[in-house]
Amino acid sequence: MRNLFFFFGVVLICGIIGCLKPTDIADDNDPVIDPELIAVKDSAVALVENFLAAYVDSSEQATDTAVYKYMGSIPAFSGVAFSESGVWATFSDMTVYMVVTRRKPMPEDLMIGTFPDSLCDTTDRRANLPDGKTFCIAAGLDMLDPTMMDSNGTSTGATSHSLEIAYMLNMRGKYSLSKMIDCTYEGFKRIKDVKPAVLYLNVHGAIGGESDNIYNIPTLTLWPKNIPADIHQEWIDRKIIRSTAQLVDTKGNIEYFTVIAITSKFVDQYWSFQKDALVYIDGCFSAGPSAGAFRDACVAKGAGCYVGWKGISNATNCYPVVKLFFDRLLGYNLHEPNKPAQRPFPPAEVYKELKNMGKPVGKMDVYSPNPAGGMLVPSIKKMVVTERTWEEPLDGETKLSITGYFGHASGHDIKVFVNNQPMSGVKTKTAADGSIEEIECTLPADPADAGYAGNVLVTIDKRYSNKVPITLWKWKHKQRVTMSGTGLSIDQTVEWESCIRADVHPYRETAGGELQPPDPVEFRAAKGSKTKFTMKITMPEATATPENGELPYGLHNEGTMIRGYVFKGTLDVESGSLDLDNSYGAYVTINPGARQFPLYLDTYISCANGGATRRFTVGEDYKITKETITGAIPNSSLTVEECMPEFTPGATKSVAGEDMNSAF
Repeated sequence: MRNLFFFFGVVLICGIIGCLKPTDIADDNDPVIDPELIAVKDSAVALVENFLAAYVDSSEQATDTAVYKYMGSIPAFSGVAFSESGVWATFSDMTVYMVVTRRKPMPEDLMIGTFPDSLCDTTDRRANLPDGKTFCIAAGLDMLDPTMMDSNGTSTGATSHSLEIAYMLNMRGKYSLSKMIDCTYEGFKRIKDVKPAVLYLNVHGAIGGESDNIYNIPTLTLWPKNIPADIHQEWIDRKIIRSTAQLVDTKGNIEYFTVIAITSKFVDQYWSFQKDALVYIDGCFSAGPSAGAFRDACVAKGAGCYVGWKGISNATNCYPVVKLFFDRLLGYNLHEPNKPAQRPFPPAEVYKELKNMGKPVGKMDVYSPNPAGGMLVPSIKKMVVTERTWEEPLDGETKLSITGYFGHASGHDIKVFVNNQPMSGVKTKTAADGSIEEIECTLPADPADAGYAGNVLVTIDKRYSNKVPITLWKWKHKQRVTMSGTGLSIDQTVEWESCIRADVHPYRETAGGELQPPDPVEFRAAKGSKTKFTMKITMPEATATPENGELPYGLHNEGTMIRGYVFKGTLDVESGSLDLDNSYGAYVTINPGARQFPLYLDTYISCANGGATRRFTVGEDYKITKETITGAIPNSSLTVEECMPEFTPGATKSVAGEDMNSAF
C-alpha cells in the first residue's frame, strides 16, 4: 500500500509541555452539558475504536469503505461521509468526529532528539517572550509519549530536520527558542502568550465535516474520559473536533488513539503572532480551499506569511524542502548554495526559486499579504552614498541610503553598522502599510574614522542582514602647468588626494536569479579629500601671494573671490570606466595694484581634447589605472596615480557577490 500519511508542521520551535488534565480545566462556571448525550457519543466512539483495533490485531489497514459502512450502522451518528483523510460523522448536536484512515505511522515522523536549552535565552521554559525574537517549533506526529508532554520535563520531541531548522534560526537569525509550546491541546493554547515571530509545526493534518470540510490538526492530547463542560462547548463551537488515528505507543506498538484536534476557530481564540510573523504548517491539507479559514485566521492574528501543503504530503518531499526553504530565507547558504553567496529573500521569492530548481513544491502554497511578508532577517539589496554638496553651505552631511527587504518599522530596534562601527542619524522611509522601503543614516566625515567605509550591516532587533561594502578609493592626481611670456612666468602644481565612496557590489533582483551588475554611480569627493597647491609667479616689479596653500572642497565665495574645487563624475565598474570632472577656482593677488589673477582654471588646461571631463579606466580588480595626460596648453600635464581601493565586494568583479559574511 502506498505510504500516504498526513504530517503537519508549523514553524514554532518550542518544547512539548503539558498534557491535558481535566481537573486543571474544570471550573464552576463551565457550561452545562447533557450527561446522557455525552454517554451516547462516548459509546459510539468506543464502538469505532474497537472496530479499528480488530484491524490492528490482524495487521491489516482499515479501509475507508469498511469504516464508512460500520459507522453508518451506529445510530448515534446523524451523518457519515468520506473525505480525503478518511471518514467523518456528526452527532445529533452537530459535533464532528473524524476517523483518519489514510495515514500510517512512518519512521521519519518519530521523535529522535530534543531541543537543547542553549537555543533559549532563558532557563525558565515558561517565560513569556513576546518580543519579536522568539520562535517556536513543535512536532506532533506519530509517537504518543507522555514524557514528551510533561510540563516539568526537558524533552521536546524533536525530529532531525526540525532540530536543524532550530539551529539555523538561532545561529543565523538570532532568534530564541521558546519551550512553552508543544503539540498538546494546552500547548497550542499557549501560542497566544508566547506570540512568536516564527512558528513551525511539524504535524499531521486532516479534513472532514459537512460543506465546510474542516481542516484540523490532531493534538497529542487524548480525548478526556470525563470531558469538562468548557471543552465540550468548544467541540460544539467547532473550535475542536474529536479525531481517531494510528499512533505509536512507548513500546513501539501501532494503535488507534482518539485525541483532540484543533480548527481555525481555535486559532481565532487562542493564537497570536508578532506582526508579519512566519507561520509554516508542514503537513497534509494545511493549504488549499479546505485550509483557507485556518490560513486566514493565522493572518488575522498577525502572520505576514502562511506556508502549507495542498493535499497529501510526505516526509520524502517535505523535509528536504523545508530545510532549503529556511536556508534561503535566512541567507544561510549551507544547503545547495548559490555562488557567490545569496542574500536573504522573503518566502514568496524563495518559493519561486525552489520551483525553478525543480524541487517538489507543486503542492506547496506560500501566502503573503505583502511582498516581504514573513521576512526573517534584514536583506540589503543596494546602497547609495550621497556626499555633501559643493555649493554653499559646505557643512552638509553625507548620507547612506539602503534599500532591500526590512519588514515593518514599528516597535523594532534598527541599527546600521559600517566596518563594525554604529552609524548615527538612522531613520526609515515607510510605505502606507508600515513596511520599510528605505533606511538612511549619516556617514562619518573623517577618513581616519573606522566607519568611514567598509562592510555595511543592518540589524533589526539584533537580527543581522547580509554584509555589503562601501568601497573606498583614495585617488591621487598631480597637475603641473608652466607658462612664460614677456616679463611673466608661471609655475603651478596642484596635488589632489580625493576620496570616493560608492556601493559597487552586484546584486540579485530575485532569489536564485543571475547577479546584476551595479548601477553606474554618480560620485562627489568625500569629506576628508585634500588638495594642495604651489604657485610661483614672476613678473617685473611685482609679487604674487599666496605662493602655496590648501583648497577646501566646494566652490564658495570668499569676499569677491571664488575659492575651492569640485571633484565629481560617474563611476561604472561594469564598463570599466570613470568619467571625471574636476574644477577649481581661486585667485592670487598681484601687488602693487592689488590685481586679481586666476590661480586655477578648469581641468581642460591639461586635457588634449579641450573638455573638462576625462575618462579613466577601472580594471577587473576595481583598480584605477595610472595615466599621464599631456595638456592642450604647452608644458601642462595631468598624472593620475594607480589606485587600488579598499573594501571591494570581491577580489575581482567576476567573483564579487552580495554577501561578505564569513561568519555570523
